[in-house]
Amino acid sequence: MALKDGFYVYADLTGKSIYYIDFINDKYQTWGYGPDSGQVSKRVTAMIKMLENHATQKDVMQFLIDQTLEKE
Repeated sequence: MALKDGFYVYADLTGKSIYYIDFINDKYQTWGYGPDSGQVSKRVTAMIKMLENHATQKDVMQFLIDQTLEKE
């Protein structure tokens, strides 16, 4: 996980995927990229729902970390 210029990036090295959150113009922007498009889509959807329910960006990053640890 990294905080760079106000946005968060999480790289799942095991799953070879990357996820991004930024807050621009009073709204969140999220995306993910990786070889398992179904998994990426599920995680990005979960990220969006968490943010809509007032989770912080750090909470969402912790969710991604937890998801990676569960796979191991």
